[in-house]
Amino acid sequence: MVLVWVILGLFGAVGVFLALATALLPAKREALQSLWKAWREEFLLLGFVFVPAYFGGWAWFLAVTLLACGCVLDLSQLRPARLLERPAPPPAAGRVQGAIVVAACALVFVLGFRAGPSGLPLVSAAVGAGLLLAGLSRSAWRASWARGLPSAGLALVYPALPLLALLWIGLGAEGFASLVFMLGVAEVHDSGCMIVGKLVGGPKSFPRLSPNKTWAGSAGGVVLGLTTAAGLAPCMPHLDLRLALLGGGVVIAAAIAGDLFASKLKRLAGVKDFPRPTRVPWLESYDALACVAPAFWLFLGLARGA
Repeated sequence: MVLVWVILGLFGAVGVFLALATALLPAKREALQSLWKAWREEFLLLGFVFVPAYFGGWAWFLAVTLLACGCVLDLSQLRPARLLERPAPPPAAGRVQGAIVVAACALVFVLGFRAGPSGLPLVSAAVGAGLLLAGLSRSAWRASWARGLPSAGLALVYPALPLLALLWIGLGAEGFASLVFMLGVAEVHDSGCMIVGKLVGGPKSFPRLSPNKTWAGSAGGVVLGLTTAAGLAPCMPHLDLRLALLGGGVVIAAAIAGDLFASKLKRLAGVKDFPRPTRVPWLESYDALACVAPAFWLFLGLARGA
């Protein structure tokens, strides 16, 4: 229950800061409006993660499976003809392939839930079957099987497979505390980058991949993320302060890598944001988790082993 109040406190603090900044910095009001929108979306979507994680078991499995399927569906709508395929296949072929990869994603999570990390061979077989069916679905419309394979493979390997680590973290020992630590550091880092970057500005850190990111925002996000890791260290009994800071560094580095990878995909597709066929920004909000979850899962395994 203490962790629930920690989560609400973190989001409340960010909300208070945004309210004060909006009132005291009228020149930045337009820029802060986008931060308010992001804050509302993140609050709702993190609630979607933390509430089922608190109860665990089937509730957690269903929530993460829905999350992964939503991300896969978003990615399947990212105009793969411009991203990975030339020429474009018929629209019906794309819809069938999207249905196949979403079904394969659900099967992957069923196997991952039932067998745990030891079930990776079965999971790999399910991914292979999904790739085969998705590729063959293209040939039914006289589209190249080889051209159908890359987009299906991207949807199943990213973000479906990495999000399995999110499932296993929540089902593991001290699962809820581990999720609070990981997502708390990741979200504070991301919010810090946006807020400091909007208010301070300065030189761009990755102008080609993500034109809105600045060095000042990146530095502010790292400092706030590590501060959050130190503050949440007592919630992780098996981690001392040194390991908590190291874990925070792993989360931050993975979040940066995941965000840049997602930005690269969007730039290749010529779009600013991922599509939202269900009107829920699944992949847009959880893109960094595709790197954060597996990196933190491996870190926890090594830390507990040590």
